Amino acid sequence: CMLQLHGVIVTLPVPCGLVLMCGCCRAAAASPDANRRHAAMLGLAVMAEGCCEPLRKRLPQALPLVLSSLADGSSEVRGAAAFALGQFSEYLVPDVMQHYKDVMPAVFRLLRDPDQEVQERACYGEQMQIQQCLK
Repeated sequence: CMLQLHGVIVTLPVPCGLVLMCGCCRAAAASPDANRRHAAMLGLAVMAEGCCEPLRKRLPQALPLVLSSLADGSSEVRGAAAFALGQFSEYLVPDVMQHYKDVMPAVFRLLRDPDQEVQERACYGEQMQIQQCLK
């Protein structure tokens, strides 16, 4: 499913794909269904790579969705949010770096998550943040 989503995002004209995905991700992130919240985070992660320039302008709306999902009750959602944060840190530089005071404590909290996959994805997010700081 994620490969199909990636294919859609990279082939649609950027404004069309971004508007479509942002609306879907915002609605899905607020869903009581963990699968929809998980999909929202994966959608944002894919957009960071495929639509980085337009998403950069929507970072003030997208980043709080990701940060709040890092504390989700579902480990799948937390892991996907950590992955999205890593993607943001890799592709939305330097803009995302302005939010390090919010991002880094959230990532550090995930390093103590009971789910090992969440910890691994948090390491990816942390690694991307640190790499960007060293550049």
